[in-house]
Amino acid sequence: MKKFAAILALLALFLNTIVFAEPELLRSSDGNYEYTDGGVMSAYYGGEAVVVPIEIDGSKIKKIGEMAFFDLEISSVYIEEGIEEIGKSAFEGSNIAYANIP
Repeated sequence: MKKFAAILALLALFLNTIVFAEPELLRSSDGNYEYTDGGVMSAYYGGEAVVVPIEIDGSKIKKIGEMAFFDLEISSVYIEEGIEEIGKSAFEGSNIAYANIP
């Protein structure tokens, strides 16, 4: 019975790890973007004029993540066509004077 309980506990731990695994965070080769292997741009570290690309280092970007540009000193944003979603509060607190959203 103890062996069965131990196997069950290990199985539960393994399944929990798979189901709740965090997506891998990647950093762009130029250092300006942080993104996941699932296509979510999660952070920006570049200058005041932002270009949100459809592809970063060969990975397709589908979404601007929640709070990706939160409270950053950016003046303009150009979002390339193909971005499907903008997360909640993605640009909150930013000083954007111009935005181009296709």
